[in-house]
Amino acid sequence: MQSPSTAFHAKLLYAALCLILTVVMALELADAYHKANAAAEVRAENTGHLISEWLRSAFQLSDYLLRDVISHVDPDELQFPHPDPAQQAWRTVFLQRKMATLPHLTNLFLANGQGLVTHSASPALPLGFNASRRPYFMTLRDDASVETLVSPIFWSKAYGSFQTAQVRRIHDAAGQFAGIAGVNFSLDFFNHWLDHIQVGPHGSVLIIDNQMALLARRPALLDGQIGQTVDEPTVKHLIASNQSGLVFTMISPLDGIRRVFSVRKVEGLPFLLVVGEANEDFLSDWERKLWVYLIGWILIVTLGLMALRDYLQIQEYQAASVAMNRKLISANQQLHAEITKRTLTTQALRTSEALYRLLAENARDVIFRIGLVPKRRFIYVSPAVTTLTGYAPQDFYASFTLCLKCTDPENYPLLATLLIGETSPLDQVAMRCIRKDGAIRWIEQRSTPIFDAAGRLIALEGIIRDITERKCLEDQLREQAATDELTGLHNRRFFMQAGYQEIERARRYDQPLSLLMIDADHFKQINDQHGHAVGDETLKRLAWMIRDTVRAMDIPGRLGGEEFAVLLPNTDLESAAAFAERLRQTIEQNTLESGHPSPSITVSIGVTAYHPTLASFDELLRIADDALYQAKENGRNRVIQKVEIATA
Repeated sequence: MQSPSTAFHAKLLYAALCLILTVVMALELADAYHKANAAAEVRAENTGHLISEWLRSAFQLSDYLLRDVISHVDPDELQFPHPDPAQQAWRTVFLQRKMATLPHLTNLFLANGQGLVTHSASPALPLGFNASRRPYFMTLRDDASVETLVSPIFWSKAYGSFQTAQVRRIHDAAGQFAGIAGVNFSLDFFNHWLDHIQVGPHGSVLIIDNQMALLARRPALLDGQIGQTVDEPTVKHLIASNQSGLVFTMISPLDGIRRVFSVRKVEGLPFLLVVGEANEDFLSDWERKLWVYLIGWILIVTLGLMALRDYLQIQEYQAASVAMNRKLISANQQLHAEITKRTLTTQALRTSEALYRLLAENARDVIFRIGLVPKRRFIYVSPAVTTLTGYAPQDFYASFTLCLKCTDPENYPLLATLLIGETSPLDQVAMRCIRKDGAIRWIEQRSTPIFDAAGRLIALEGIIRDITERKCLEDQLREQAATDELTGLHNRRFFMQAGYQEIERARRYDQPLSLLMIDADHFKQINDQHGHAVGDETLKRLAWMIRDTVRAMDIPGRLGGEEFAVLLPNTDLESAAAFAERLRQTIEQNTLESGHPSPSITVSIGVTAYHPTLASFDELLRIADDALYQAKENGRNRVIQKVEIATA
């Protein structure tokens, strides 16, 4: 019979090994869980920031539209009923043309100081409608410090739907409140921005106003949910605080799905972005890992239990053997135990390797391991590398330098940083990849450095993901946000940003900088006589001649209506004036000689140059505008120079 103490110690050792294995796996799973949760929070915050910038840019464009409309409206026109029906009809057509420049607008309207709507681009809002009790009207009327605002959503009987309004104050000649100009947006405007966002199969994106009312959502809201308020104390506290955003986890009251939510205020607007990544989406990889660990744990524990049972049986057999054969039996038992142990260890290693290879070779992302000592070489590359680069895994095993061939030379410094282990597992490094056929793909790489017991970097493990489609979408969105839809030139927002940058560069490096303000002469007559379609074609032709004349380094843009501008870096006033005259003659000659069906057009140009005493780009713009005004006053179709030097 075996010794009780021997059996006890064997069982105690088995239990201790099982406990250690359980603790190690639990710690690894807990760490992976926290990393997945942290990555989901970062993605949700980045998505919220992206949509917030889209919305803010869209309302800036509509504010530029209101500024442009107000600049063309005389406050004396704001009368109801209007004494001149023909003038009122012309102004209505003007508003309709302006409204057509921005999608998702439901109306563009004007109201006088008494709140009566005097002009409306949409028949849904009748003339004479009294908006004096609308909160946005009372705010602009009663608070002189407020020039413009965007309202929370409200139910409009005129449109039969929920709307939000953006309005801007109109001043009379004495600077007093004379009325408002405003635009209306339907909630389809907010749904439009959410159509481009992907947050996983069970994720959600929500837009609410500062009254907690639901505006838009993906997945889409039901008809009965639109405009309802959400009772969530955490979000209410954020609205009342000075914080710009927060991240928390909760079960959605709309669909009962648990998500990590990022809530962000839209700067300068009464809206909040709520982006939620569903736990079941971002924890799917973690759950697969959990099952792999669980199966591995069960397998190892089962094999250990079998080994323990065999061991105890052997011990019992040894105890029952004849004393004279004790040494021989003991030796045979030790040999048998060693063979059994090695067999079980080999079997466990093969099982673990098979599970890892099954996961790696069926993943869409490229999984790799690079050995760094004694020399750099690929230890493993998953088959997905063929789809990404066009090269087989064997090509990378044969030549480590193939990774240089697949990397854009501009990214060599970044690749060197990765190969010396100066990135963390959470760092997502984006770079360009050159395929075997020469095509360029964008990739995102995350790698983990592997160190030996002495702290020496010996290997890198990581994942490479193809993000080409995402990069293309981001580039398209940036291009659309910076381009005027009609002419293809830079829009006002991009041009103003470029102006601020160029004037700072001129100040920092003491370089010359000139500005041209260009306005089409008698453009209103072209619209009146030939129609707006011909007017639009004339603007396109004028934009083409400007673009064809400027240098590659110059920055042309359309500021609004028939007004254009060109920034001329590294150009003094004299050269700018000569260029402006050449441009004026080119436009005059081309419109007379081209035989184009559009009417002839000439331009007036105001020219100015930067001087270190100027405080900002806005001053440079004002001076050029003054010069343009003088050109108009002096008979049009001419170039006028003007420079102002501020004195202390």
